[in-house]
Amino acid sequence: MSWATTLLECSFRGVVFDVVDTEDGFDHALGRSEFPYRDGGEIEDLGCRPLVMPISAIVFGDDYESRLATLLAALKASGSGELIHPVWGSIPRAQVVSVRVRHAADAPDSATVQIQFIESAEKAAFFEKQATAQRAEAGTKSGEQAVSISGDRVTAVVSQVRSANPLAELNALRTAMTGPILAGLSELQSGVSSGLDVLDYPRAWVSDIGAIVDGILGLSRFDDALASDWQGLLNSIEVIDRKVSGGSAMRSGVTPSETQAANATAVHLNVSRAAATADGAAQILARESVQPTLSPPEIESVVNATREVIDAAIAAARAVYPLEHARSIVDPLKDQALAIQQAAQAVIELRPPLILRRAGAAGNYRLLAHLWYGDHARAVELVRLNPDVSLPNALQAGDMLNAYAQ
Repeated sequence: MSWATTLLECSFRGVVFDVVDTEDGFDHALGRSEFPYRDGGEIEDLGCRPLVMPISAIVFGDDYESRLATLLAALKASGSGELIHPVWGSIPRAQVVSVRVRHAADAPDSATVQIQFIESAEKAAFFEKQATAQRAEAGTKSGEQAVSISGDRVTAVVSQVRSANPLAELNALRTAMTGPILAGLSELQSGVSSGLDVLDYPRAWVSDIGAIVDGILGLSRFDDALASDWQGLLNSIEVIDRKVSGGSAMRSGVTPSETQAANATAVHLNVSRAAATADGAAQILARESVQPTLSPPEIESVVNATREVIDAAIAAARAVYPLEHARSIVDPLKDQALAIQQAAQAVIELRPPLILRRAGAAGNYRLLAHLWYGDHARAVELVRLNPDVSLPNALQAGDMLNAYAQ
């Protein structure tokens, strides 16, 4: 099979044109090192230079002028574009170097176009590798975006219900909104709310919930006892957890019911809880990237708990709001979950693989740390990785222990 049977229709930026001939080529970039009083020199191959593709195109016919103008417009556009080479196929990043258009007296209603393309390599991004703290911070910003959008939505929904029922007491909705504030203030044992009517001032309710969540998050210092601080955050933040009750989802252009408005407040509480949990996880992972204290399974448990809370918030938003409104809340939560997962992966990959090692001699963790790593101070690390060992000072030869490979 020859290229004559597999020839492709040539185009650039989607503009098709006929080709008379092509002549492609490339050079090697070479580094030459020559020395005095020594014949020849050392040659170092530095890789291939960009592929150069001169193409002779022809445009002919009664409408050649309009087609030539279309082709020239594509060639004049800045930046690289996709070139479909008649022999090599798709060149995703082809850059136009030069264009020459020739009209001849013996070839009416036609023009030849000499085009020189050069293949552009994919750009190498500076600072492409993000630090763990940067990944975690990106997740925090996504959570803040989700909370802000959710707060705007619940404010609009409660205001619509209040306007549609100005004389109704709306006790169910009032209870759904005041209950989490009272529970949060009780958990904090300090702080004050705005004191404004939650139905008349739903925006103030959103601010009060935000202040409570920030206060609960502030109770966890995430310094020395990360595991206990993390569990404390999970227990404390549950005071604002509310489940979405039954009922149909809202529809665009239809005034929501009282039950739907109560469900909207539950969505905001779930989103706020998810954002605060992810923020706590981000603080832990940022600290772990500097001073490791948790084992890989413990890091995995932090991420799994965070993703469960985020999944619950996503499910609540999808169950209550129409698609176009739910998506604006769900997408930032997805980004936050991904950022936390990537940060955790980066933290785990900072350390050597965790394996089971056989104790080569009887003794304690300090002796084994010296035998394995040449550093007895890493005994603290072995204690942390083996919490189920009941007699750490009476280890026997042959005992299997969790330890890092290096």
